[in-house]
Amino acid sequence: RFSDVVFQAFTGETGPFNTQVVCVRPRSDRGKDIIRMDYDGHDPTVLVQDGALNLQPSLSPDGRSLAYTSYRDGFPNIYIRQMATGREQRITSGPGLALPGGWSGDSQSLLLSRSEDGNSDIFLYHARRRSLKRLTTYWGIDVSPSFAPDGQRFVFTSDRSGAPQLYIADMRGGSPVRLTYSGSYNTSPIWSPKADVIAFAGRSETDSLDIYTIGANGQGLRRLTDADGSYEAPAWSPNGRFLMYIGQRGDTWLRYLMRQDGQGKQLLASDEAACLAPQWIIRTSP
Repeated sequence: RFSDVVFQAFTGETGPFNTQVVCVRPRSDRGKDIIRMDYDGHDPTVLVQDGALNLQPSLSPDGRSLAYTSYRDGFPNIYIRQMATGREQRITSGPGLALPGGWSGDSQSLLLSRSEDGNSDIFLYHARRRSLKRLTTYWGIDVSPSFAPDGQRFVFTSDRSGAPQLYIADMRGGSPVRLTYSGSYNTSPIWSPKADVIAFAGRSETDSLDIYTIGANGQGLRRLTDADGSYEAPAWSPNGRFLMYIGQRGDTWLRYLMRQDGQGKQLLASDEAACLAPQWIIRTSP
């Protein structure tokens, strides 16, 4: 809290230090749990631990609803858990892979990807109406949707050009616009909460995965990591000034932090358990 006070005194913005992370923690039996902890790795709390393989947590901005994928019924479907009561609702069904993306700013709508007959498209789930609306219709793979801060656009990954690239679509309809042209594999886009900048993981010329940012207008492509490993799963801090990401060293996954321009890289404290698919959130628990 003191660090946040100092940060705000110098920048006029809320600091990132009194924040938390929701992520996936692997278990020794090959299952995976969902946990919440301080951004620096302290005070982990288990949110979902049912013996199943649980993936891709996405907590709503108001902290009330947790969407995630679980194999508990044999198929990878999306569940939404009410954090106050623990009650859950399954919102997809069938054998195809379904993964949650980002929530809208008002916590009422969830972007998700859903696969049927090998074809994955982007859908919008409205929490109040409990309805699904299909947003993309393409024979290839559309995944990893993330809302723009204004809620009027979203970015996603698609292989419609022959290889995974980023596209931006308008919530009101129309054809998606291709955003990335460099690299043969770009994925996991996430829109900055404070600017028209998108972070993503992309394959560099050394064939490693690195963290990049690009403007929503397609300008200003920048590689932020140094091609000295394999990095993925970028997550913005709630104030949009920092990025968290994970990197693999042998069989170990480590978590890192850097400023939005790629400077000030730090290895975050961790225990023996990895923290995969991190979502950086405002504090939602004491």
